[in-house]
Amino acid sequence: MNSRKITGLTSREARNYFMKNSSYINFPIPEYFSFEALLTLISPSIMGKELVDICVVKDKKSDGPHNYDLINHVILSNKDGAYSWRPMQLIHPVLYIYLMRIMTEKKNWEEIQGRFKDFSKTFVDCISVPRESSDNQSDKASQIRDWWERIEQYSIKKSLEYNYLFLTDISDCYGSIYTHSIEWALDKHGKEEVKKRLREKKPFKTLGGKIDQILRMMNYNQTNGIPQGSTLTDFIAEIVLGYVDEQLTKLIIEHKIKKKDFHIVRYRDDYRIFVNDPNIGHLILKLLSSALYAIGLKMNASKTLDSNDVILSSIKREKLERISIAPAEQKLQKEALRIYQLSKKYPNSGLIAKELSLFFDKIENLKKFEEDPEILIVIFSMIAFPSPMVINWASAIISVLLEKIENKKKKKRLIRSIHSKFKQIPNTGLIDVWLQRISKPLDTSITYKDKLTKAALGDVKNSELWCCLWLKKEIINIIDLAEISDFKKRIEEKSISPVIQRREVELFKNDYF
Repeated sequence: MNSRKITGLTSREARNYFMKNSSYINFPIPEYFSFEALLTLISPSIMGKELVDICVVKDKKSDGPHNYDLINHVILSNKDGAYSWRPMQLIHPVLYIYLMRIMTEKKNWEEIQGRFKDFSKTFVDCISVPRESSDNQSDKASQIRDWWERIEQYSIKKSLEYNYLFLTDISDCYGSIYTHSIEWALDKHGKEEVKKRLREKKPFKTLGGKIDQILRMMNYNQTNGIPQGSTLTDFIAEIVLGYVDEQLTKLIIEHKIKKKDFHIVRYRDDYRIFVNDPNIGHLILKLLSSALYAIGLKMNASKTLDSNDVILSSIKREKLERISIAPAEQKLQKEALRIYQLSKKYPNSGLIAKELSLFFDKIENLKKFEEDPEILIVIFSMIAFPSPMVINWASAIISVLLEKIENKKKKKRLIRSIHSKFKQIPNTGLIDVWLQRISKPLDTSITYKDKLTKAALGDVKNSELWCCLWLKKEIINIIDLAEISDFKKRIEEKSISPVIQRREVELFKNDYF
């Protein structure tokens, strides 16, 4: 797979990259959604205008997004079938354009590239800077394959050099990022220089300060947390974490730990520390904790561990288990039950998505189907129940199995039963989006609550997805002009199959495990 880090792109190339639909939204939703036309339509309409120029005036004062809550469209994704959830966000397209433009202005982009050159000189080998694919694979596929090849494979190779591996990650990373720390990260002199400027009340606005301001506008002017769900904010998180790497390096030098005695690899908020002396490993963890604390982040105690078996510790536990228990060819129901057991033990893991993709391939073109599809539908619904983040693959399998049932009334009854079951889970916006993909082509009468499901059918205006009370009418009209979903058209033309195709849910075409 051919790809390159986006820090190697020109400012123009970077702007084009962030304008892609796959950059604007990087979590799985059905393919009939696309926001690229919306971004393309908005961009020229606000060209050369300051944000204040497109805001309404109230009481002789310009209004603004910072005066309103829930500016972005939040899709709540349940994490465990209970009360834990992750807010995935569709950033308000106007604010997305402003943020993207500021970051990709030639001078600003060169400043960002310069900081990433600084980060590359730290003692931390970062492999999670977003990548652009230069072949027919998706950009996200490039990222995942790079993780597999450089984290797990690389870690195994390190077992010849090091005897111990320490693992940790950051607790609620995106939700905890202090937006002011973006300015600290982009300043070569860091936090203290920014604080000094503030004390001296120097009037100029830095790039980091502008990014901070727009992110706070999305969050009722709050300084804690950045939106999750776009490659643009993934990249901003990398800026902050690159600064952490820089501060950690300084602490390691201060403590006179020799470079040859350790090796650190980071993928987003996941750190791997290789050492021969466990005391050094514990010390580096302590220093990392200090570097994180200085910007308001902290390590996840439940995921911090060490091992003297570098090979086995390099591979996720669920993958090791899959290797050890993966059976030879067996009946579909037994295979489904095996995946169900794994989903209970490792909910929402990448392994479950992989297992589901393999099962989908097995049944998609199966000519002779001898087992009861209804039983399998129930099992795969229950696999998605504790693992809602794999609802796309579970939905694809269920759609194939429904096709094996000839009785239309039974099909509709099953869909309604699945919907009723999932209604028991709080925060199921993402599930609703995918259940709608299954149910609507079958002409069921299920009503879904998430506004994105209504927008899919044109039942609400685009502008209703986001808070637009602060925008002038002409900008709102432009937002409403774009087509963000052709789902209704496909249904009316009967051009969308009730069966979800692999291309709709696959991450990339070739196996990476």
